[in-house]
Amino acid sequence: MSSNIKAPILLLNFKIHFLSLIIYEMSISVKLPKNLPNVEVNNPVFESGFDEEFIETLLPHNIVICGICQGLPRRPASLAQCGHLFCELCLKRLIDEFRKTHLSYEVIPCPLCRIPFPAYGILTFGQFQFWSQALYKAIQVKCPSGCGFKGNAIDVDHHQVFLCPKRRIKCPNETCQIIMPACDMEERHLQDCPLLLMTCPGCLLPVKKSELTKHNCQQKLAEAVVGMSSFYIL
Repeated sequence: MSSNIKAPILLLNFKIHFLSLIIYEMSISVKLPKNLPNVEVNNPVFESGFDEEFIETLLPHNIVICGICQGLPRRPASLAQCGHLFCELCLKRLIDEFRKTHLSYEVIPCPLCRIPFPAYGILTFGQFQFWSQALYKAIQVKCPSGCGFKGNAIDVDHHQVFLCPKRRIKCPNETCQIIMPACDMEERHLQDCPLLLMTCPGCLLPVKKSELTKHNCQQKLAEAVVGMSSFYIL
């Protein structure tokens, strides 16, 4: 009789242990989140247009070059008064600098033709005529990071900031300050980061990798129960 009772209990313990091992193995295989932004987006490289060496189209792209940084705008903008094209960020910096040195800044001269334009008289890409948008999107650019990706300037800008395997990112694990290319982060650092959250095979609670060997399952389970009790009381 006792052997019949022990058999289901042993089977249940085996299933729980097997499930714990599966979760533990799954926790080791960590994939990098795709939406981690590039930590270097605030440097001048990402605030100015694409250099000519990265432009691959045979179209006469000089007509869509920023009049300030002389690059192909990542986010193009033009002036309603004269139609000259610039990077949106280049224009905003120009307006900010003009405001610092002039008492009246409601009207600012175009840096190319000196025709005055109001600070609010900037047309962003969504306000361009259809043919202007089509011409801009026809210009092919390769990723300046050297990963081989190609597309129009808008797509490459988004790729370089959020998706490029060579973009420099910060480790997604909490409080970790390591910064490196995304491909190296996933292949070299992320799996071995001491701050990586793993699943304890004993209690199935999340534990930092550096604390896994000294983790006390009973204590953590008790703390979790107390935490749940206080939550339901509230």
